[in-house]
Amino acid sequence: WGFDAAYDLKQQYGEDVVELMSTQAAAEISYEIDTEIVNDLVRLAGAGTELTWNKIPPTGVNIIDHYDSFWVKLTEGAKIVFQETQRVEPNFIVCGTNVSAVIEVMRNFDGTGAAAGVAGPRFIGTLGGKYKVYTVPLMDADTFVMGYKGSNFLETGYIYAPYMPILTTDILM
Repeated sequence: WGFDAAYDLKQQYGEDVVELMSTQAAAEISYEIDTEIVNDLVRLAGAGTELTWNKIPPTGVNIIDHYDSFWVKLTEGAKIVFQETQRVEPNFIVCGTNVSAVIEVMRNFDGTGAAAGVAGPRFIGTLGGKYKVYTVPLMDADTFVMGYKGSNFLETGYIYAPYMPILTTDILM
């Protein structure tokens, strides 16, 4: 990288290389943090027994009707979390790509506000007006975790606080 290359990039494409590199670096840091948090949630999840659901519809059952039956498993999972915590039911779902493919075609899924064009873990919509749904490409494609996010830090089971200072430095040439 040099002044000439930065000048050419600005003239030919209207891009400021310093701003572009800063934005991309911040996005990569965010991607890594989000992935670390999701991996922790999957590893630490354990309110009860694992739930299983088969994506292949039984003979004679419409695929959309079968996908909608996944709601029953989510309700069972919510009741397990409520029973184990004796306080709350989940209000978000973090899932792999195969699970998000099922959720996105369910009749009670609303993709309004989905984060399009975002790399890595992202919000894809709301399910049944009850669960915020996030898909994570690096998560096992057939896995999902249900969790609860409260209105303040006292209502949480996970806090990410690495306390790692991030410093900016001058650009080197």
